Amino acid sequence: MTLFNLEQGNIPEQAHVFARVMGEERLVILSGFNDKPLRVKIKLSDEVVQAFTLKAEQDYLGRDLLRSGTDIGLDKSWTFEVDLTPYTSYIFKIK
Repeated sequence: MTLFNLEQGNIPEQAHVFARVMGEERLVILSGFNDKPLRVKIKLSDEVVQAFTLKAEQDYLGRDLLRSGTDIGLDKSWTFEVDLTPYTSYIFKIK
């Protein structure tokens, strides 16, 4: 998903994002190698939406498993925004 979001202009080159799915567990992992705080927008690719078996009529939230206290919500275009503090990683479990 890094290249997809770079091409969309959603993230800088200092950010890396990817997705993993196993059964019902859906994860979005975001890591920043930035030295200043950034606001980034992450859009799930069609491939990820299909792998996650997301449904347009349902709401989805993500909680950071690294206990940062950061939660995200996917909008109807499968996008979320988050503040990426310097040298930080998030593992969002999508439910």
